Amino acid sequence: MEILKSQWRNKEHTVFTALINTDDYKNLPYGVNLDSDDTSQVHKELVNLYNEGKIEPEEYEEPEIDLDAAAAEVRSKRDRLLAASDKFMLSDFPILHDELNLIVDYRQSLRDISKQDGFPLNINWPSLPVI
Repeated sequence: MEILKSQWRNKEHTVFTALINTDDYKNLPYGVNLDSDDTSQVHKELVNLYNEGKIEPEEYEEPEIDLDAAAAEVRSKRDRLLAASDKFMLSDFPILHDELNLIVDYRQSLRDISKQDGFPLNINWPSLPVI
C-alpha cells in the first residue's frame, strides 16, 4: 500500500483521511478513526503505520463557512416548511379556530427565522403543531 497524502479531519486528532494506492485501487480516500473497532485489513494496516510513525497527517484545517450559502439553505428549508403548511390556511380546510391560531403562529415563527440571533448557523426550528 502506498500512502499519497493524509490529513487530520478533526481537532482532536482521532480521525484522518489517507489517500492511498493499492493493487486494486488508485487515489482512494480512506477514512481512519483511531478510536474505531474497524477490523478491515486496510484500516488495521493504516492504524499500524500511524502508530509506527510512518504516517504523519497534515494539520486539521477549519472549513470555511459560506454564510450566504448557509442563509440560502435555511431560507430554502423555511420555504419548504411554509409550503407544507399552506393547506391549513385554505378557507375550506377543516380546522378549529384555536388550531388555526397555532398554525398562524408557527408560520410566523418560520418567517422570523432570519431574525434569530444564531442565523444562519444556529437555528431553533419551530415545530408544526399537532392538529
